[in-house]
Amino acid sequence: MNILQSIFTDYYEPIIYKLHPRPSVIENVNKMIHCGDPSHGGAMYGCPHCGNLKLVPFRCKSRFCPSCGNKYNQLRCFHMSCKLVSCVHRHCEMESSYPLVHLFVKLKMKCTPDTKTTKLLLKLFLLWTSSRN
Repeated sequence: MNILQSIFTDYYEPIIYKLHPRPSVIENVNKMIHCGDPSHGGAMYGCPHCGNLKLVPFRCKSRFCPSCGNKYNQLRCFHMSCKLVSCVHRHCEMESSYPLVHLFVKLKMKCTPDTKTTKLLLKLFLLWTSSRN
């Protein structure tokens, strides 16, 4: 049992009765708590030469689980790296010195990629950075 499994096991009742999480959250917490527990099933493998048996417990395959989620993220990163074009990328971070940050703060908007305002501000940012180069 890893540290997160023991924390969630110890505080399971306060989480359920005080926080009142959604059913999907409760389901993911239960999966994560019982991940890798042999009492919840597993696969038995045997060596045909020496006869040794090994029980491999089933995993939850949830992104919330620290062990299964890490595997999911590594697999996703691998698939994304296969799809990316091999070229030089530029990483930009907006700091408080940039004038556009003040626009974000002034508008108090949530920046999601599908909003028209975000697309407009991104175009302005790109124009501003290209004029500085």
